[in-house]
Amino acid sequence: MSTPPSIDDLLGDLKPEPQFGVRNGNGRYTMPLLPGEQGTKSGGNWVPRGLTSVTSLTSLLEDKTAVALWAEAMLLIGIGQSGALRMELLRAVSPLGGNKVGKLRESPELQHVLIGSYFEQDKKDESLAGRAKEAAGWRDAAALGTARHAAWEQYGESGELPDDQDARAHVLEIQLLLEEAGLVRVPELRERTVRNLEVKTAGRFDDILMSATTGKLYLADLKTSQRDQFFSMTSMDAQLAIYARSEWMLTEDCQGYEPGPRQLGVDQERGIIMHVRADGGPGKLVTADLTSGWRGALLARELKELRSAGTSKSTLDGRTWRE
Repeated sequence: MSTPPSIDDLLGDLKPEPQFGVRNGNGRYTMPLLPGEQGTKSGGNWVPRGLTSVTSLTSLLEDKTAVALWAEAMLLIGIGQSGALRMELLRAVSPLGGNKVGKLRESPELQHVLIGSYFEQDKKDESLAGRAKEAAGWRDAAALGTARHAAWEQYGESGELPDDQDARAHVLEIQLLLEEAGLVRVPELRERTVRNLEVKTAGRFDDILMSATTGKLYLADLKTSQRDQFFSMTSMDAQLAIYARSEWMLTEDCQGYEPGPRQLGVDQERGIIMHVRADGGPGKLVTADLTSGWRGALLARELKELRSAGTSKSTLDGRTWRE
């Protein structure tokens, strides 16, 4: 007797084809296979489980203490500013009774209402905590940075300045910084997705710049933080180092690979951070130390694998004490 088709088989034709070069539902990049690589168990022609994003890997090198304190402050400010959120919070916690913390830990439903789900990043904003931080304006700087990145990318594609006054001033400031340093953008080497085999990542860099005098190529990334000095250079050095050492780059149609920055001869010791402050302060070009950054990238990869091993079921199940 033949085996009846599975639900996956019956719905196979209805499933959308994965988009290469973009992040999938678990935050990893869906990337095509290199020659000789094994696809997914279901026969998919992409790297199984996807690849860790460069920003996710290098974020392991950051000290999150200051960021966590700032997020807590935004939460308190948002609740304080919004009477509706304050009342909703009180209604949510009032049924808990005396031992509030203990009962909160036993109630996944209530946790989701208050703080969202760790495994559903896109739904965190729906929680009371997410809405409180939204009310405090915690996304304002990030939204401005995203808009300015988009303006710089659009300028690279069309060569035309944006209509928005703020975006236009931003683009002109970056362009002036590059001209003064004798650097030019390489049209076909901007906003490209790369793959690094050694640290098992994929990511999208902003630009590869060329020296107008020497012809040397440098990996460059745009940053729009409001601080004059970055809190830490470690993760940024690592990020640019991974991009510069990436062996492969997606073709422009995203269906295959072509030689990446490393094979193109991009400088492996120095990169460029184009720092244009979101608060209107003076911009500047900052040197990224790719030698130190690569050491950080390798450490981050090792740390990620240790963390994964430490949370695996086989590790946890095998830790019962025996003589």
